[in-house]
Amino acid sequence: MKRAREEDILMYFHAKYGSKSTVHRFHLYLCEHGIYQKIFNELLNKGYDLNKIGLSHCFTDTKDVPAKKGGISVTMDTKK
Repeated sequence: MKRAREEDILMYFHAKYGSKSTVHRFHLYLCEHGIYQKIFNELLNKGYDLNKIGLSHCFTDTKDVPAKKGGISVTMDTKK
């Protein structure tokens, strides 16, 4: 039964979003054009405006840790 449920979910996502490679291409486009960063900044600014975000508690994620071979992935490279 669980297998049938997983197949239903996969069929739903495929019908709604296209193939895995299409979704990945779109993800890369969003990364390369800084769209994720723009969305994040907008959410952050809106959160500050609404007093919903504060820096009394914060953390750093692993994107600050260098890759084993020294490269930077497209998704982690931010344009300045």
